[in-house]
Amino acid sequence: MTFQEIILTLRRRFWLPVAGALMAGAVALILSLVWPPVYEAEALLLITRLRPAVTLDPRFQTVAEENVVNLSVQEEQVRRQTLVGLAGSHDLWIKVLERLGDSLPPDERSVDFMQGATDIRTEGNLIAFQARADRPAKAAAIANAWAETYQEQVNRLYSNTSPGYEQIQAQIANARTAYEAAQQELESFVRQSRENELTRQIEQRQQVLANLQAGQIAAARQQVDAFLARTNRINQLLFGARSLQTHLAALPAAEQLTPGEQFALFSLEAGAFTHWITLSLSLELGQGWLEQADVTVGQGAARLDRLIARLEADRTAAQAEIADRSLALLRGEELLAYGQDGATLEQIAALQAEIGRLQAELQQQQALKQDLMDACNLARENYLTLVRKGAEVQIASQLTGTEVQIAAVAHEPDEPAFPRPLLTTGLGIVAGGLAGLGLAFLLAAWPRRDQ
Repeated sequence: MTFQEIILTLRRRFWLPVAGALMAGAVALILSLVWPPVYEAEALLLITRLRPAVTLDPRFQTVAEENVVNLSVQEEQVRRQTLVGLAGSHDLWIKVLERLGDSLPPDERSVDFMQGATDIRTEGNLIAFQARADRPAKAAAIANAWAETYQEQVNRLYSNTSPGYEQIQAQIANARTAYEAAQQELESFVRQSRENELTRQIEQRQQVLANLQAGQIAAARQQVDAFLARTNRINQLLFGARSLQTHLAALPAAEQLTPGEQFALFSLEAGAFTHWITLSLSLELGQGWLEQADVTVGQGAARLDRLIARLEADRTAAQAEIADRSLALLRGEELLAYGQDGATLEQIAALQAEIGRLQAELQQQQALKQDLMDACNLARENYLTLVRKGAEVQIASQLTGTEVQIAAVAHEPDEPAFPRPLLTTGLGIVAGGLAGLGLAFLLAAWPRRDQ
């Protein structure tokens, strides 16, 4: 449809929009005049969340602990949903109806009717309650009754302190009994404990053992010193024997030894025999030497060879014994194992076993004492914590918290919210005009028979 066709259609059927607007406006005006008026009143409540916090111990804090309606939820959105849910609860409406009493007609004294005649919404930290009624005073009374009842119930629910003062006093009494019992058990154990006696016995036996071990070390050192002295004596004899052997090697074997050479040989043999009996040597000077019989160089050399071989064997054995004893000292092995005092070795072993037994018993006593001390400290801490908690609960129970408070009371409206004659008539005129205009274009587009 072109613009010219639209203008032509409006010229031909302008009466349709006009008639529709007039008819719809008249109907709307008549209905607004005969329809019972509805008045709206609104009360506002502010979510303040002011509750007392009492802290006597920095490690523990007691506040007003909410019951199941709060569910310990801290998120603001969920908190508002909780408060809105409480606002429309059946129990709350029962209390509102009791507060209103006979001011409502019998047919309106029901929870379903009141829920249908009211609206609840949130705007930030505000809870808006809107009530509708056929009279301004009734609407304001309903809104104010609801706001007052809601404020009282919510603040009462959120200000309850749990557990109660009587309940925590019973817990304090039980904790004190447990603490006194643990303290008595610890004191009784300390009086009967053998800890000091066991410690004294262990110290005494350790001192005896230390003395025996010191004796072991001294004996071992003496043995090592004796073997060193023996080795030095053997080295001296070997030096003299080899010197005489070198001297005889330069002489003919059949030649006779001089008295000095024979005396030197005799001195070496006598020294080995008299100064170290473990060499097991025998003097080889016979009766002939005493009778100034001749001893040949070969005979003397043979006797020297036997003496040197025996001295070297004994020196090797002494050196091995020294090395063995020195290694044992470095390793801390049983020192007197090299001695001949078997009774001392048995005494040391018995002392070590007894010390081990006493130490095990002492550790058992100490562990039991530590367990009793831990139990006593735990019972004491529990008792003191409950005492502080009881003081906090007692103080908090005497304070009241504020979760919501009335921000604005509802006032009687000056005019009804519905219907409004002027607004209704205007909307009717607009709606009727649009309907007539649509009908005009519909008729213009409708195909005619003569076409």
